[in-house]
Amino acid sequence: MKETILNVLNKVRATLTGNNPKPTATKPVITPVTVTPPAAAPKPPTPAFGSKYFKLEEFYYSKTAIARHINNTPTAEVKANLNWLCLKVLDPMRDKIGKPITISSGYRSPALNAVIGGVGNSQHSLGQAADFVVTGMSVKEAFDFIVKKTAIPFDQVIYEYGQWIHISYDHSRAKQRGQKLIAKKVNGATVYENAA
Repeated sequence: MKETILNVLNKVRATLTGNNPKPTATKPVITPVTVTPPAAAPKPPTPAFGSKYFKLEEFYYSKTAIARHINNTPTAEVKANLNWLCLKVLDPMRDKIGKPITISSGYRSPALNAVIGGVGNSQHSLGQAADFVVTGMSVKEAFDFIVKKTAIPFDQVIYEYGQWIHISYDHSRAKQRGQKLIAKKVNGATVYENAA
């Protein structure tokens, strides 16, 4: 019995001093694993505006809109239309003419279009048209060059009042109309004639 008590005391002492290995059940070892999802294919960058020569701001800046506190910020759809106008018409035209082009009117919000007296179905309100002049060319010279010396796929090109050129492109059309017009004021009304 002495040995039994002595054995018990030794076991207690060993436990208190840490010299007695405790029987332990084996626990599964859990190793943290970081799961990385498969890399998605990188998306091609979508340029805010893909023109080689023009900035988006050139198409919606308006002194009238600023003076009258009219929001003339284009929607995503309008920006896309302006991009098509540049890529299909204005950039190629600038390449062929070889001179700077100044945009005098591009996008017009419906509110701005109403204030300036634009027609209700104006392609300007869709971001499909721009009015411009060409540095170093008269408006007539630039108009004749576009009509006679380029094969640019415009929807309309209009020589307007001898002051500027209106050009448009409608991406939703399978084929552009290719209208070549001259706009004049006759008795206070605008009259359109086919350009020869």
